[in-house]
Amino acid sequence: MSTSDQGDSVSVIPGTKSAREALFDRLAERHAQVKAAQLSRRNHVQMQPGTEACEASKLTKQNDFLSNFLQTKTDILADLDRAADQTRTDSLSTSDLTKNLQTQFQSKREELLPTRKFKFTRNRVQKTTTPAVSEVTSTSEITEHSGHIPSSLTKFDERFSLTNFEHDCQLVIPKPGCTDSIGVENSVYLAQLNRCTVHVRDVCGNLIARGLQNCRVYIYPVAGSVWLENCHQCDFVLASRQLRIHRTTDCRLGLHMASRPIIENSTGLQVAPYRLQYAALQSDLTRAGLSAEVNLWREVEDFSHPNKRLTTGSPNWSILPETEWNSLKANE
Repeated sequence: MSTSDQGDSVSVIPGTKSAREALFDRLAERHAQVKAAQLSRRNHVQMQPGTEACEASKLTKQNDFLSNFLQTKTDILADLDRAADQTRTDSLSTSDLTKNLQTQFQSKREELLPTRKFKFTRNRVQKTTTPAVSEVTSTSEITEHSGHIPSSLTKFDERFSLTNFEHDCQLVIPKPGCTDSIGVENSVYLAQLNRCTVHVRDVCGNLIARGLQNCRVYIYPVAGSVWLENCHQCDFVLASRQLRIHRTTDCRLGLHMASRPIIENSTGLQVAPYRLQYAALQSDLTRAGLSAEVNLWREVEDFSHPNKRLTTGSPNWSILPETEWNSLKANE
């Protein structure tokens, strides 16, 4: 054999593996070892006692927590509901207790401290001749809790009285066709009127209104006192020396007052300034002995309220919102 042929040939030892085959064998062996180790660990874990019990315990604890949480939530909501119900009950109980105490206080006060007579005072004018109808302008005494009009105020003149009218009547005093003025020596008497509008267009001595329902009454200045009794859902616009309101509800009053208005056994009253305007108003105020600068329209005294000496705090009257004052003006 030639030399060149000998250099190109590679000698292979019989029975040996190549390096590549040896590497593959080692990798296969390593892979088998890893798989065997993984299988061994898995079997070891599965064979440990209590593993399933541990997992079950964890699941049980989770379920118990959820159950306890839901029960606690339910209990808290129930407590909140009971607290809200108790608050409403306590509020109602307190309100009832307050009303009961106020009633007992009023009853005991009337029993132990009888109130003195309240007087409408006015100086008697000495005259040489006095007609019968002029007796209404004399000094009158009004018992605070009597609820009755004094006999001296029940005398009235048929010319200046309106009774038993209803159904949207437009009424005027002095009456149409009457040439006599009212004057400070006479009284005006209004009774049992329903859905009527009344204009008293002269200065008078006193005015009495009883049993008016859904009426609007506009009154020129009154030299003496005004008595309103058992009137409901009415508007009164009046200027007077004294005002007494008894058993009257849901009325609005436009007032020009020389003294504090007095209410008794009345509710839902709203007061505002006098809104009547006409050419002779200033001179009529002077005729009635009233000052244009002095007006105690908002100084209301409630004789039915325990704190009757106070001019605020009574639930039976309030000041009419200013935006509604002009609604008391007369529609001529």
